[in-house]
Amino acid sequence: MFRKKPKNIWLILVPIILLVIAASVAIGYYLAKPKQQDNTQNQLTNSNNQQVKNYDITATELANFFNNKFDCSKQCFNTDFKSLNVLGVYDNPLYQITDFTGDGYKDALVTIYYSGSGAMRDFYAITKDPAITGISAGEIKIVYEKDGVGFSKSASDWSNSNGGYNLTCPDSDRNGQPDCTVVINWNINSKTFNEQQQANTNKTTDNSTSLVSNIFTYKAKPGDKVGAMTLVKINHPTNSNYPAEADYVYAEFTGTVTLRGRLSAPTGNSEDAGMGPEYSLNNLTQDSLKKLPYLQSDTGTVWFGVKNQDIMKNFAVQNGDLVDMTINIYEYICFPASVWNLADVVNVKKVQ
Repeated sequence: MFRKKPKNIWLILVPIILLVIAASVAIGYYLAKPKQQDNTQNQLTNSNNQQVKNYDITATELANFFNNKFDCSKQCFNTDFKSLNVLGVYDNPLYQITDFTGDGYKDALVTIYYSGSGAMRDFYAITKDPAITGISAGEIKIVYEKDGVGFSKSASDWSNSNGGYNLTCPDSDRNGQPDCTVVINWNINSKTFNEQQQANTNKTTDNSTSLVSNIFTYKAKPGDKVGAMTLVKINHPTNSNYPAEADYVYAEFTGTVTLRGRLSAPTGNSEDAGMGPEYSLNNLTQDSLKKLPYLQSDTGTVWFGVKNQDIMKNFAVQNGDLVDMTINIYEYICFPASVWNLADVVNVKKVQ
């Protein structure tokens, strides 16, 4: 019986092997091919699979930045950029997260308020834009800052119709209006803010003499004119208990100035004796207050004790009199202790 001669087995296996190899290559290519990403979060990689920096500024970053800048012995601000009231130095900052540089990432405009009256403020414009900072690592940099101005707590809108921002000066003469307005606009070419300052035309002025502002801060320098006096010395304690920006100062001013107020003097009654200077001037008139230096973050009532008390025996005045007191040295002391301002008296006259 004859059998049919079988075909060569390799003629069958070779095509199958080639087909398997081709399929393996195709699958490998598909698996190795980069997939198209659908969400923006996963698009923070470039063609070399390197992470792309996110230059948005957050409130937590602002808190960390200012905690380091102010060198607080403890944190000044929490992670939400709210004040921790370290020694009562800082109030809650006012800030706006906005893209003022135009790079598509969020920058920050910050007003640091100091506790108390809220009169003292400092303004900072901050970005991580590497075209501005020159640092691709995304580090924060201040590109504009100005002392004594900032966003107003009472304003409903900090921005203006020209795409800029409105800053205000404190109300040093206490007439209910800020002393000035500063309008800032971002300049793309210079990569900083241009500013335009306008004085308040309703600012109260002294009728008898032209006075500069009587408000000063711990940043004041000897030689500065403050009210009707001149700063000659200022000491600002900075140690582990008092942050560098705390407005605790001893300042000495000179200049002959006459002030009107109510005299406090010994009455001879032992019950009237107590802690404090024997002679002091209180309830000063508004015109007198404008002449005396006043610490911007201070919230206390203005009064002072007489340092050279022996001279008071030369004047025919008594407790409760309304007097014109002339001084030539004024020591301003602001410190969390039982202290008061002092003045060297030249002359005292009772107001008839």
